[in-house]
Amino acid sequence: MKKWTVDFPWRSIQTNLNETDWIDMNAKQYASDLESFNANAVWLNTAGIVANYPTKLPFHFQNPNLKGDSLGDVIEECHKKNIKVISRNDFSKVRRPIFEQYPEWAYRTIKGEIVDYYGDVHVCFNSNYQQQYIFEILKELLSEYPLDAVFCNAFGFRTSDYSYNYYGICHCENCKRDFFNQYKIHLPAEEKLSSPAYGSYQKWKQTTIESFRSRFRKVLTDLKPEIAIIDLDYKRLEVNTEFGKRPLPHWQYGPAYAVKAFRGIEPCTVNISASTVDFIGYFYRHIAVTPELQELRLWQTLVNLGGIDWYLMGRIDKHQDRSCFNGIKKVFKFAREHENTFKNFKNMAQTLLLADGYTGEKDGRGWLRVLSENHILYDMAFAETLPKKELSRYKLIIVPNLAFLSDEVLEAIDSFANKGGTVIMTGETGLYNDFYEKRSSFGLKCAGIKEVTFVRNDMASAMLLLDEKDKEVFTSFNDTDLAYFGEKYLFTKLEDSAESFMKMIPPHRIGPPEKCYYTQVTDLPGLTVFKYGKGKGIHIPWLPGKLFHDEGYSNPANLMKDILFNLCALETAAVNVNPMVEMTIAEKKDELLIQLVNLTGHFGASYFPPVTLYDQAFSIKLNKKAAAINSLRQKDNFTCDYKENELFISINKLDDYEAIHIKI
Repeated sequence: MKKWTVDFPWRSIQTNLNETDWIDMNAKQYASDLESFNANAVWLNTAGIVANYPTKLPFHFQNPNLKGDSLGDVIEECHKKNIKVISRNDFSKVRRPIFEQYPEWAYRTIKGEIVDYYGDVHVCFNSNYQQQYIFEILKELLSEYPLDAVFCNAFGFRTSDYSYNYYGICHCENCKRDFFNQYKIHLPAEEKLSSPAYGSYQKWKQTTIESFRSRFRKVLTDLKPEIAIIDLDYKRLEVNTEFGKRPLPHWQYGPAYAVKAFRGIEPCTVNISASTVDFIGYFYRHIAVTPELQELRLWQTLVNLGGIDWYLMGRIDKHQDRSCFNGIKKVFKFAREHENTFKNFKNMAQTLLLADGYTGEKDGRGWLRVLSENHILYDMAFAETLPKKELSRYKLIIVPNLAFLSDEVLEAIDSFANKGGTVIMTGETGLYNDFYEKRSSFGLKCAGIKEVTFVRNDMASAMLLLDEKDKEVFTSFNDTDLAYFGEKYLFTKLEDSAESFMKMIPPHRIGPPEKCYYTQVTDLPGLTVFKYGKGKGIHIPWLPGKLFHDEGYSNPANLMKDILFNLCALETAAVNVNPMVEMTIAEKKDELLIQLVNLTGHFGASYFPPVTLYDQAFSIKLNKKAAAINSLRQKDNFTCDYKENELFISINKLDDYEAIHIKI
């Protein structure tokens, strides 16, 4: 059955209601507030830690403040305004009185202790509560209320609390018994790669979660076939911050990473959204981040073909920090006005950057920045999806220090290179399988590496020396002879036909000034190129993306840029677009959509209104003259010229965002 989520023009708001929000709940007011933002979906917490409806189940904690309008009234008023209602549930904890009735449900540390966070006790994913009783709650909820979708928050194995205290692997009797029965070994004491059972533990977690997901979907669709299940029928992620817990400056490409990574390789079978979280973090849930940051997140989500989404604490009418309201409304209004225009586009890209995790590790983040700032059109995908996808549309795949890859993924990447593609791989890519077991040799054949002798993580002060031959490729280094590469370096033995670039200068003295010079230059390379079948592999034995992400200097960025343009023969989509403008081009039958978002308001750890940019120029190859061209943000905000099968466009004025819609 095709779910309503498939072609839905997402403009959703999540109102995380506290218990007292229901004392004076006014269903009509609640729905009208959502409508005033042009929202067409709402995430409403309904069950789990607290039941926001009259539950009859003894193991479901009843909200004692249900004095205003009911959950049913809220759903009815939202549906009158064509607003979908998504049931948000959190089954990761139970209130203390319920734990005392069912102590076997609790998560346990290795010492057998529970985690009680102000009366909310953490439950184990393997407990009967999560594996059995939550279905009783969902059956009750869905049989009583006409909800449109179900979402379960904090899904899976949880090892920390809201204050970021870490408690380790669950050692409850259920987990210990189930793990031992499957692997005949005991659970590891720590979540460390060096733990003997760590790989088996990761495999066990994965299979346990996959088994539950399958059963979860079956139970819900049998109960209510039309219900949409979030994370299966729709992917939704959060872009957020946290007081004192995140390295600065903020990751300014968070929505781009989230939407692209989870959208994956076309065709995309589900919609994606990246929710901008209104508040600063757990410690300050009622104070908003900078308004310009919220706007940038939403524009960037649109640019990357995602649904827009806003997440705040409590009801809109009671919200005490309204500083972001006008900006949120502005973007939501634009998205509603153009909801039909944005449907069914897919990105145009010949480069594929593989994603690493939910928000991206540092090496991948650095490569994303270089791609975006040089306006190289790119897609993203998780490595495990590659064996099932057609990769021939791409010229290049970038694998940014993905150490843990399955044999199937390695085969897919090698096959891509063998058929004519180029692969860039950095650092320890493929040294381990997907269950954290070290391989006997380097995983990717297209790297041209016979053996990895060892890895050092103490290479600070080591450098790379470029000679005249190197500078024919690294053209940004005409007036620079040296590149630096940080602390990690992979020592390898290469195939005889592998071509090396640059020579490594080992670590040397850094002081006093009179002693700051090097006396040795090795033959160890800064980069190697190996012809493999019809294509080639480029191995960088260090982490240029991480270096650029952490340090921000032009030295590694220029080297990465030269690799992309000179060794990989990529092309920029822009003739004259500022590096701090993110640009995408998407296509569908006889239509193109070019979007640009202005990131110049990001400065250090702060966000300001972006600086207005003028005459941002780019070109697109077209076989015939366009039938119609329109700018969507500001009318007639461009000049254009078509000659020799190429359309040249210049955006007259770029404030925060602009889109050019072309009909061919």
